[in-house]
Amino acid sequence: GATVEPFTVEAAARAALGVTGAAAAVAATGSIVLDSRRAGGRTASLLPPVHLCVVRATALHPTPADVLRRLGDGGGTLPPSLVVVTGPSRTGDIEQLLTLGAHGPTALHVVLVVG
Repeated sequence: GATVEPFTVEAAARAALGVTGAAAAVAATGSIVLDSRRAGGRTASLLPPVHLCVVRATALHPTPADVLRRLGDGGGTLPPSLVVVTGPSRTGDIEQLLTLGAHGPTALHVVLVVG
């Protein structure tokens, strides 16, 4: 019953779920690292209310420093933008009311693929 549409900003804004891959993941923080060179990655991770990220186990690194060393050692240039995502954005107003997803989705789910 799911509909998969070709990527457009409009389709991402209408979608209930955005699915992306990740350039890397950080074990110490539970974060994913999105690379701006991958088509649709940032848009698909920000516009729908739920973000599902599929990460290969080989892309999992112990710390953020390990991720940056790996990406910097590739011989090529680093992407124009790397975004480290650890969960939905949170903000509180002057009355201390917590709001989730103020700058993106309200939920992040990560699937680690082994093998």
